[in-house]
Amino acid sequence: MEKLLPIQIQLLDRLSRIKEPVSSQFLANSLGVSSKTIRKNLNQLNEVLSENGAVIESKTGSGYWLTVCDRQQFERFSQGTATRSSQQILNPVQVDRIHLVIRTLLCRDSYTRIEELEELLFMNLTSVKQILNRAREILKQFDLKIVSKSRHGMKIVGREHDIRLCLNYEYGNYATTSVRTAQPEEYGRLYPFDPQIQQQIELIIRSLQEMFISYNLSSSSLASLSRLIILSAFRSKQGHPLEYPESTIIRFTNRNSYYVAKLVLNQCTDLLQCRFIREDIILLAIGFVGFRIALSPDEMFRDGFLESKDIAFDLVQHLAQTNLFSSINKDIKLVDDIALHLDGLFTRSRYHLRTTQFASEVQVQCSLMSKKMAMQAMVYLHEKYEIEISEEEITRLALVIHPVFGRFPWKFRKIRACCVSNIDKSVGRGMAERLMRNFGRFLEQIDVLELYELKETDLSVYEILFTSYPAETLNFVPKTLTVFHLDLFFDENTKRTIRSLFVNGTHHSNFKIRSDLRPQQIFTGIEASNEEACFQMIGEALSPLTDSPQLLQEDLLACEQIMASQPQDNVVILSGLHSHTQGVTIAVFVLKRPIPWNRSLQKAQVVVYWDRGNIAKDAERFENEYVPHLLEIVFHDRLVIDELVKNPDYEHLMNVILENHLAVLTLGSSFR
Repeated sequence: MEKLLPIQIQLLDRLSRIKEPVSSQFLANSLGVSSKTIRKNLNQLNEVLSENGAVIESKTGSGYWLTVCDRQQFERFSQGTATRSSQQILNPVQVDRIHLVIRTLLCRDSYTRIEELEELLFMNLTSVKQILNRAREILKQFDLKIVSKSRHGMKIVGREHDIRLCLNYEYGNYATTSVRTAQPEEYGRLYPFDPQIQQQIELIIRSLQEMFISYNLSSSSLASLSRLIILSAFRSKQGHPLEYPESTIIRFTNRNSYYVAKLVLNQCTDLLQCRFIREDIILLAIGFVGFRIALSPDEMFRDGFLESKDIAFDLVQHLAQTNLFSSINKDIKLVDDIALHLDGLFTRSRYHLRTTQFASEVQVQCSLMSKKMAMQAMVYLHEKYEIEISEEEITRLALVIHPVFGRFPWKFRKIRACCVSNIDKSVGRGMAERLMRNFGRFLEQIDVLELYELKETDLSVYEILFTSYPAETLNFVPKTLTVFHLDLFFDENTKRTIRSLFVNGTHHSNFKIRSDLRPQQIFTGIEASNEEACFQMIGEALSPLTDSPQLLQEDLLACEQIMASQPQDNVVILSGLHSHTQGVTIAVFVLKRPIPWNRSLQKAQVVVYWDRGNIAKDAERFENEYVPHLLEIVFHDRLVIDELVKNPDYEHLMNVILENHLAVLTLGSSFR
């Protein structure tokens, strides 16, 4: 029985399912080949079918159709070994031919003859060679090569590390619906992916990542890491172990990401029926590091650039700790810029700063902070990584760092503000920098002043004063100046923990915020031995504003009872409204459960509002719209504000937030 070519099997399948005549051009378009190739293969197929109870007929102007003369004989032929279900044949229209070749060669241990690729792609020798040249360019990015051996064929060679990453890239970016069932041996063994197993691995990664890793992984990152684990299991079973130099092993075995990767693979051992070795753990740990520093899946494992990104991330962490700028230690743009700069240093290639659009050398020379941080970076890189930086490179590094303090576009109304710190100037600058990041499109300028400098400063040109001083110490401040007493000093880990407790991911606010809500008094982080003492302290603090502090305490207890009735994993924040005094509304924000890192803090915050409208009768709207949106603004920072740009009422909304809600940034700031 004569063996059919893949293209002939595809043609037979189409003609069997289509009852009407079809043109050669239609078949050519569906298979991604020329009509000449279709006619040639139809003639060859017809010769085989004529001996097996069927014939392909044609008519000029109509096309081709299949006529079955002997049904039983044709069915025996269809069920024979010469014909496989077309579902098992990869359609080159569904899969880009270049990546089909790459995937086929990657999955094969043996050599592949070029004639086999001709059959696979339905193309002639010249076209296949062109495809191979383009495939070589892609493989070069992963340090892989296609080598040929006389009378044997060709295969891909390179490090196992690079082969796994290339496979992960291929399956992640060029997946098709036919991959699941496509496993004919002559096309190379294509790895099957069970969606249920992949989902289970993603759940394992997500659960452990939330416990041990201080950054979030996107759904695409989780999918990529889970694919990498499955591919590692396949490759290990087939006898393709990973090998790393001792320097790489030392570099990663002491990392938190290595510990998490080990936990993940331990839980995947039974699921995948595979035993993972130390090098497999390192590969996954590299994946965690890559996603932490925002590399794309096809970039994150390239050793040179990974080294640059890793060092850049470490450097930014060091600068953040040294200068008390908590918000820059997760500045991915800064990490990326420094990494590119270091990459230029390592390769000694010509490097053009991407940040020159934000800053010039003149600005950097005037920015002592940028220059100071560049010097700190120079010392740190020399001491820890033995990287030498010239004086010219210091200036260029300062250019990279400088935009952190002013890269945001100004929109809508411009405000000049001063930021006062009673600790030291670097902390004040940290506060100013945080405000710029959150409300950069409004704040035209922020000056950092000490208290003694503030007394001698003409504040008439300022509209807003952000201060960490108690209000009573600022008795010399003009009454026309709006003063916000802010406590912004909590680290990124604490902020993430608070956000995980408060933010409701299913909430979608319509952003219709009442403009007549103005915070007047704020109490954060009330420390008390028990809940009753906490309520008593709140009641006493608010006694000047209420007719009956005792009634307020009773209302607080009622709020606590409501919370206690909620499921443990349901609501984590509740707002209670209280108004015993006419014209005053008290919003009580209370945590549902004790704060893990400080169990002495029983309550989160009390905010008192002078009611210039009638919001006591609008409690439902207050809770449904104002409270969730307030939490989004506080805990999502600038990212949420960027999303709000899409809202038609953005300008009005931002004015309301700026005018009335900035003080509420204190929410959660005492929880450290």
